[in-house]
Amino acid sequence: MKTMITGLAVALAGLAVAGKASATTFVYERSWNNTLESVKTTYTPSSQLFTWEFTTRDQIAQGFTLALSPGPNPKNNPGQMAFLYFDAKNTSDIAVTAYGYRGQGLGSFIDGDVTRAGNQTPDFIAGTRGTADDSWVVNASVHDVGGKRTMKLTLDASVIQDHIPLYPDPDGDPWTGVAFGEKLGYWFHTRRNLVTSYSADGRLLQWGGQNYVFSDTANLSTITVVPLPPAAWAGLVGLVGAGVLRRRFA
Repeated sequence: MKTMITGLAVALAGLAVAGKASATTFVYERSWNNTLESVKTTYTPSSQLFTWEFTTRDQIAQGFTLALSPGPNPKNNPGQMAFLYFDAKNTSDIAVTAYGYRGQGLGSFIDGDVTRAGNQTPDFIAGTRGTADDSWVVNASVHDVGGKRTMKLTLDASVIQDHIPLYPDPDGDPWTGVAFGEKLGYWFHTRRNLVTSYSADGRLLQWGGQNYVFSDTANLSTITVVPLPPAAWAGLVGLVGAGVLRRRFA
């Protein structure tokens, strides 16, 4: 029995390392006892798959804006992150648009750099309207159940992560897009009575309405999820089976 347990522990350790190298996912989830009921986000560096979802205890929100960082509050940190606009005023025709985040306010689609006088060219990354390539948006949906509303967004974030910012961070900090790891910060605001318009190539021209529920925070600890690949599970089953036989005939 001692040999079997030792071998199993070594095998599990090896499988965990293999899984971590290939499919580590960072997860953050939080619930509140108020109108904004919950938020959940995930990021998998190897696939660059990003998700964001939240639930409100009513069905008023019609969209949201979001910037995320690997720790600090995104506010006042320009040139490092993407700024996402999620337009769900028509729940059957949702639009998603990404710009480089200018570090404050909701107007990254109007002015790309607030450190200079006047409006600077917005740092457009990707959109889903008009002629824009929408393949980077895996899922954008709204689910109304029991008086509550859940909005879900899943992105192939490679188009964001590969983006070279038009206005790099003046302090030299690197572009992080929507990526995060063991720490997370976000600047998240929902919108009601949303008013939007778009150019023919998918750029956002208008983002109006009123602020609704929001959550802005920094340096949150995430959970690291390391799923075992199918081949690893097969090896583990074989190892356990061998142990069971050893025990039966010992």
